[in-house]
Amino acid sequence: MTGNDISAATALVLPLACAALCCAAAAAPLVADPGPASPPGASAGPVVAAAADARPDTILWMEGKENAYPRWSGDGRRILFQSNRNGRWQIFVMERDGSGEHPLTSGDANDNFPDWSPDGRRVAFVSDRTGDEEVWVMDLDGGNLRNLSRHPGRDIHPYWAPDGQALLFNSNRDAEESFEIYRVDAAGGGLRRMTWTAAVETCARFSPDGRRIVCLHGADNDEIVLLDAKGQHPVNLTRTAAAEGWPAWSPDGRWIVYSSNASGTFCLYRMDRDGGSREQLTFVDAPVRDARAHVSPDGAYLLFNRQRGATIGILAMPWPSTGP
Repeated sequence: MTGNDISAATALVLPLACAALCCAAAAAPLVADPGPASPPGASAGPVVAAAADARPDTILWMEGKENAYPRWSGDGRRILFQSNRNGRWQIFVMERDGSGEHPLTSGDANDNFPDWSPDGRRVAFVSDRTGDEEVWVMDLDGGNLRNLSRHPGRDIHPYWAPDGQALLFNSNRDAEESFEIYRVDAAGGGLRRMTWTAAVETCARFSPDGRRIVCLHGADNDEIVLLDAKGQHPVNLTRTAAAEGWPAWSPDGRWIVYSSNASGTFCLYRMDRDGGSREQLTFVDAPVRDARAHVSPDGAYLLFNRQRGATIGILAMPWPSTGP
């Protein structure tokens, strides 16, 4: 897999199914490789169930359409996402309750994998508008559009550094069969490769303090790996027979939320930054899948995708309390 592109037959197919064409939107208000080293004695560890009182609310559900990769704005008031409702991937934004949807991109290109800048003024995304997948940055009004990656290889999964000065992304530019982690300045330039392994590394995100990077490592069975800020000293946090995907930090840096098919289908889990204290957060049965989670800036809500058949919707639920 390339960053959990689970069934990717083409460069732009999403991990959780392809789209049919239909409509009917509904919104409910929000209330190297033997592999990286593990710490001595590390293991998958037990998984416990989080409190059962956290029931998700549906923010956006369009039958037969895919609305994916939801991301909270820095102030928690809006949600950025990608949608194939018009036959191409385009980037949209809406209020946190699902109202006020409007597109940020249009045209014949596929625009996807969006991410807010920390100050909420810019969006990073992937587009094939030049004929291949590149990492672009633009202002919210579409201005100051810049191509940051500039290479015929696949450049995907851009995520901002917490200071807004750089982005991480994944590319196969140096080895077609393997994706690695790259860093580029948000203003352009300063591009450098950060990982050098025979495996695939994708979905790389800086921790909120910028001192660590979490990413996926592997091919057919992705593991969640922790790196230092230079992309070195990997520690495998999961080491399970299941497939894990889409790791993301909580805003306080205490937790990593991710998706795993350990239960037989993809559900959401969290673990602390050292791989312990694992909890299952959502409970669905196949063929339903939950993935691509993002914790709100205030640490109160969890935004995520749920797939049922040809539909991928956007849901939110309270983030379980963690105690002192």
